[in-house]
Amino acid sequence: MDKAEKQADQFDKVYQEAKTYLDKEINKIFDKFQRDYGLSQVDARQVLKNMKDKKNLNELRKVLEARPNDPNIQRLLADLDSPAYSFRMKRLERLSDDLDRMRESIYHSEKTGSDAFYSDLMKDSYYKATFDLQQQTGLAYGFSGLPESEIKHLQSFSWVGDGSTYSTKIWGNTGKLASSIKDELLMSLMTGRDTRETAQAIAERFNVGQNDARRLVRTESAFFHNQMELLSYEEADIEKYIFVAVLDKRTSRICQEHDNQVYDRDKAVPGVNCPPMHPWCRSTTVGYDEDADYSKLKRRARNPETGKVEYVPADMTYKEWYSKYVDGNRESIKRKAFDKTIKDGIIVSVSGTTIGHTPPGKIGLPNSVVQHNATNGDVLGRTYYDARGFKTKDVHFTNHKQPARHPYGKIGEHAHDFVFDDEGKFVSRSTRELTDDERKENQDILWRY
Repeated sequence: MDKAEKQADQFDKVYQEAKTYLDKEINKIFDKFQRDYGLSQVDARQVLKNMKDKKNLNELRKVLEARPNDPNIQRLLADLDSPAYSFRMKRLERLSDDLDRMRESIYHSEKTGSDAFYSDLMKDSYYKATFDLQQQTGLAYGFSGLPESEIKHLQSFSWVGDGSTYSTKIWGNTGKLASSIKDELLMSLMTGRDTRETAQAIAERFNVGQNDARRLVRTESAFFHNQMELLSYEEADIEKYIFVAVLDKRTSRICQEHDNQVYDRDKAVPGVNCPPMHPWCRSTTVGYDEDADYSKLKRRARNPETGKVEYVPADMTYKEWYSKYVDGNRESIKRKAFDKTIKDGIIVSVSGTTIGHTPPGKIGLPNSVVQHNATNGDVLGRTYYDARGFKTKDVHFTNHKQPARHPYGKIGEHAHDFVFDDEGKFVSRSTRELTDDERKENQDILWRY
């Protein structure tokens, strides 16, 4: 996946160029424009929710005018109509148009780069897999070259079942980024955030956008690579393959379950019995040889204590590895279990509770939720981990006795979104209201308030 990471780094540069331009434009609009209208972020986001067109300030006026008579709203409306601020408002509307063009520009750069990268990746993966098989079997069998038609077919193939391709996902991700930035600009306008606060909020949105792009490159690369391996098996008349998960503590539950299972090549389905099984998936396959004694062969594994790569018998499953190297060396930790079901197809039920002041750390069981309890038993929050085992979200059920810093919900309930790169380096953290789905997921705690 080193090549995928390097390609994602190239896309990072595209996003950073766009952010640099926006920072300059934001300064022109919000410099010395620090008006506190007494409008909370909760109120401002409710206004945004009622707007259909985020770049139309006339619609903003209509939504504000429809709210109950409020002196804070009247002051904001007066400023919007004030000649002194009309120039800033026109700049803001132009910047909104710029965001639409920025979305198209980022999409074009990412789409063009992806097309070329995935084409080269498929060729490299196919010929390397074929070479490895010839080395393994000792047979210099004939094989077909990789036709361009196969490359084009896979590039337009929707393997996730919802009709989307990497092209449509790029368009969706860039659209989400542009929309979220428009929201932040209007938030600053309504709440009086200064230039620095606005720039920070938009930087967080860009971090999310860059992480979306990186996740897409990594996941699509895994799909194309594994498809090329299957094609090489077909050329070598290999009828079955072995699902191979990574032997470390970051491997997802679903990949753990498939590890070392043997499947028919002609029945391989991505996300069902063939990688990738989920975003950021690192699993792969190897051709199955009925005559091979896999107990005498070796596979790589990462020592959970030292982090160093070691070798274990090739026929050792993930469950056997975990039992021997993780459970066998685990220190006894006092834990209180809870059951939770998340119906988004990614988060799974898991037993685990941390107790005390310190919340769960940045690394946990992949695709899991860990509850954070106070020493008196009160539930303070829940931490969500992604398929890589990195913290992706904290849901807190308190304002931490700081209502001014957490003006959310009924009791200050809020969420923190985290972004870590693939090496576990912290990228960003942002704070927001809980979504309706998150409220439903955590209704067992929120109902009492």
